[in-house]
Amino acid sequence: MDTKQYKEEFLQEANEHIDRLNELFLNLEKNASDFEIINEIFRSFHTLKGSSSSMGYSKFSELAHSMEDVLEKIREHELVITSEIIDTLLEGTDMLEGALKSIESDDMDNIDIHEINKELKEIIGIHIQRKNSVNVEEHAIINDDQRSIIKQEEEEGFMVYRIIIHFDISLKQPQLKAMLIIRNLSNVGKIILTYPARDDLYSKLGHEFEVILSTDKNTAEIEKLIDKLLGIKEISFLSVDEKYKRKDREIEFEEERLKRKAKKSDVVKKIQSVKIDIKRLDNLMNLVGELLINKIRLQEVVREHNLKELDTLLAAIDRLTLDIQDEVMKERMIPIGNVFNRFPRMVRDLAKKEGKEINLIIEGQEIEFDRTILDQVGEPIVHLLRNSVDHGIESPEERQKNNKDSTGNIKLVASREKNHAVISVSDDGKGIDPDKVYQSAMQKGLVENDDDKLTYHDKLRLIFTPGLSTRDKISEISGRGVGMDVVENKVRALGGTVKINSKVNEGTQITMQLPLTLAIISSLLVRVGSDTFALPLSTVNSALSSRKLNIKTIQGNEVFIFRNKEIPLIKLQELFNIEGDNNENGTIIIVDKEDNQIGILVDEIISQQQILVKNIDNVINDIKGLSGATILGNGRVALILDTESLAG
Repeated sequence: MDTKQYKEEFLQEANEHIDRLNELFLNLEKNASDFEIINEIFRSFHTLKGSSSSMGYSKFSELAHSMEDVLEKIREHELVITSEIIDTLLEGTDMLEGALKSIESDDMDNIDIHEINKELKEIIGIHIQRKNSVNVEEHAIINDDQRSIIKQEEEEGFMVYRIIIHFDISLKQPQLKAMLIIRNLSNVGKIILTYPARDDLYSKLGHEFEVILSTDKNTAEIEKLIDKLLGIKEISFLSVDEKYKRKDREIEFEEERLKRKAKKSDVVKKIQSVKIDIKRLDNLMNLVGELLINKIRLQEVVREHNLKELDTLLAAIDRLTLDIQDEVMKERMIPIGNVFNRFPRMVRDLAKKEGKEINLIIEGQEIEFDRTILDQVGEPIVHLLRNSVDHGIESPEERQKNNKDSTGNIKLVASREKNHAVISVSDDGKGIDPDKVYQSAMQKGLVENDDDKLTYHDKLRLIFTPGLSTRDKISEISGRGVGMDVVENKVRALGGTVKINSKVNEGTQITMQLPLTLAIISSLLVRVGSDTFALPLSTVNSALSSRKLNIKTIQGNEVFIFRNKEIPLIKLQELFNIEGDNNENGTIIIVDKEDNQIGILVDEIISQQQILVKNIDNVINDIKGLSGATILGNGRVALILDTESLAG
């Protein structure tokens, strides 16, 4: 069978399973007794095993089979979930993910599963060792001497109970709990026997433990003594000769699942959605852009020739174009959760490596971004999270010394503000000392010695200077400063901004403000001489005539006063060496730049218009103040201004 035609479908489905497995394992680590999660993981590995086998990917199938075997032992209560087992299963999941990349590049000989398979078989070996463990019998196993003791205790007026303790499957060391139970019960009565016997606890104890106790206490008092110990799932009180009926948790779960399944309708549902190849979606976006350009051309032709009879038709075309554009844009919008989902695993692994206790809180996964933004935003978030783990959150011992909870918190939050999306990474760690940042910058010659002129915020922002690090010891996880310039450059390239707030011993918050889309944006078209520029409308604050403003020069830089505030002035005519009109009759457009504003002097404002953004980084990469280009209705190219880099 020729499997090449099914390869892409297999890879897509397998990658979805891998992403889901990472999430499920982290949830399982927090709640090891949740059989819904265990069964879902088992089904994923079973599916991966079957689909890869049918495709002929034998090594992939073998590894998935080994992991399925481990999950089977867990499902059968024959293997206890531990952090080490979770680590091995996550490592195996990583190997499967790597194997998918090898399959994608047709390099299947590069897949080596020997070591991980060996580890998985060792885990199964734990199961083999536990086969010697015993379960509580239906009837108590009592010898003649013990029965004689029971009879004597009852004649003296004591109650004799057969107590069955059922441990939670997630309990890692039930033997220790059994010893605590024996100690607590010895304080309120006489223990006649335990099953398994005390000497056999470490070799034979499973998840059930039996005690025959003689006491003058009632069952409620005894239950209170046992139940206060964590990890106890169920306690049964029986008479000595009463039959114990074990409840099979797996059978109960399966019966409930079948009942729920039986209630579902057998009617075949209509197909509600289809999968679209991303290349087709990109092509569709380009076609919408071309439609937008030609619509603008048509509007100019109608206006130029005064074709009023076409106004109604043009209005209908305009409305339809906007509707099509809106629908295509919606199809390109993807929840940020698709990116956020990979970070809990990353933070968990880094925290474990650093010996830190970290709780990652994620909010706003439903906020939608254009796919082109999502493709780029992952790298800055990775830098920020790694910095928070390495530099921000302290060790448990250090946090306790500072009267903090030993577990540090990192928050990754996405939200929406007007036409922008905001992503913030914050932690409640040690914070950043701006004076230490400044001293480090001084030592490296990255700033001049003018301490008096730098504000608290100015010193903090030095952290984004290339080559700056406040860390005495280089870490393989991160380098706060080394890499922070990468974050700012990446965000700026996306048309966004980065803000930082930090307090020593309280924590740090870094916020990225990003556009929701890079494909089609609303803009203000402006003219400088014979050239046309596009200014993203989301950054525009207001527009003023230059004749009404007092422009002056301060320390070699031109500024003007607006609402009692000095605002730097940028003259595009001088910046790009263009022959323009008389600057005295121009228009100053005030745009927002981080927490400040700048004024951009142009000859005139042409119109407000939606434009299709074309990426031309390879052409304008070294030109400050430009971020892209667009095609106008007359067929000419207009450059798009980058307000963040205009003022340096």
